[in-house]
Amino acid sequence: MFRSFFTCCRGYTFVELLLAITILGIVVSPLIALFSGSYLAINSAGNHTVASNLCRDRIESLKSSGYSSLYQLYISNNGNAVIEDNLPDHPGFQRTTLLSLYPLEITPETSEDEGQTVDLLYIEVTVSWTSREITHRETVTTLSGNW
Repeated sequence: MFRSFFTCCRGYTFVELLLAITILGIVVSPLIALFSGSYLAINSAGNHTVASNLCRDRIESLKSSGYSSLYQLYISNNGNAVIEDNLPDHPGFQRTTLLSLYPLEITPETSEDEGQTVDLLYIEVTVSWTSREITHRETVTTLSGNW
């Protein structure tokens, strides 16, 4: 009788198993690298989003307090207001707020008009954090004025 190759062998040899595992490792290793790289990118994007939202939150709270209270804060700190926050809800992030006077010269429309100077407050909020031994910063700036 004629015996088939597949019927006489009841298992795989050690060499066949090693070859299959090697091929599987070659195919799967780029996928593992892809997943770890995408995790780092998602984590970095999340940190940038948190920092940007913390900056915007501070800017909005300062602008909602009004120009006069901002100017009083600026004057009370000898014209050099820097406010640093440690953020308990966001460990690892630190927020710095800088207020400075920004005089704006308005040019007259005609030569007979006088030029005016409007005092604006320059607000700069910076959030910094450390990730993989690198310090990152996100900065948002705006102006506030009394019209």
